Amino acid sequence: MKNFEKSISSFYDSYGSDDFKKGCNERHLFLYDKLIEYGLKDNSSILELGCGSGIITKLISQKVKSGKIVSSDISPKSIEISKNINKNKNIELIVADIVKFKYDNFIFDYISLFDILEHVPEEEHLGIFQNIKTMMGNNSKLMIHVPTYEEITYGRINYPEELQIIDQPLKVEDIIAKTAEAGLRLEYMTLSNIWHKCDYQLFVLGVNKPYEAEEIPAPRRSLLSKIYIKFLKK
Repeated sequence: MKNFEKSISSFYDSYGSDDFKKGCNERHLFLYDKLIEYGLKDNSSILELGCGSGIITKLISQKVKSGKIVSSDISPKSIEISKNINKNKNIELIVADIVKFKYDNFIFDYISLFDILEHVPEEEHLGIFQNIKTMMGNNSKLMIHVPTYEEITYGRINYPEELQIIDQPLKVEDIIAKTAEAGLRLEYMTLSNIWHKCDYQLFVLGVNKPYEAEEIPAPRRSLLSKIYIKFLKK
């Protein structure tokens, strides 16, 4: 097992360097935009699991100025590269295996698993979700982004040389079932189009908690909408 972990770490030492040279791409920008859409603020705390060479970390740091950013990766080389471009004092960069990662006695507002799960053996996923839940509060968000089952299956046939050391197709129902078993609740899911149509999928999850009928503000309607509603009531 240790030799296998070492081979994975070595693979990502090389992969992280190549990824950094390619620079920021559409996937990085899409994921950053989604964090903003889901309320990432100046004072938010975020745990980025599998940060690679720190490109998304850099984007996040443009928004999170007074909050806390913790980013981890299995590759020492990737963390070294990330430290060179992420020098803000509120960023903590850690070499760690996602399966064993611990950050005790702290609750994060956001936790990201961006294009990571497909590279971790499926038998480890439930334990990862259970561990992540210990670092989440009632209002925390876990954001998962992975290629679709069809995209990786297609890649295995048509361009296997471009896949990583572990690159497994993941079924939506398996991700939902395992997160639910870990005590998490799916709040939102969508397909995204990064380089191919429907090549990725995004999941947003919160902690499963007792339902409360929380009142929401009445929607603000345009004058035209108000006239239409009044007309329908006649």
